[in-house]
Amino acid sequence: MQSIHIRPPEIEDHLVLGRWKGDVIKGAGKRSSADTLVERTTSFAALAATIKTVVDSITAVLNGEPEARCKMMTCDQGREMHGHKIFSEHTGLRIDSVVPHGPWQRGN
Repeated sequence: MQSIHIRPPEIEDHLVLGRWKGDVIKGAGKRSSADTLVERTTSFAALAATIKTVVDSITAVLNGEPEARCKMMTCDQGREMHGHKIFSEHTGLRIDSVVPHGPWQRGN
């Protein structure tokens, strides 16, 4: 994953389609989880139930999107993204990560 600090500044303008932010919602006792994905320009949101891993579920969702809508994703550095290299290989998306304990950096 690349640091969020080296991504292009135009990302904050929300003018270019295909830039996603992702997060994981944990259930009670951390026995279940769901993955949230939001495309930053259109605010299109997708919720993916975790299949085997977070990486598998978000790969399934984003591979179903038109190629023009999938360029990069910003996420945190939680353990659930340990497979980020495989995710990038399967989707072609660049992954930017926020600093540890800084989820607000994913932006609006």
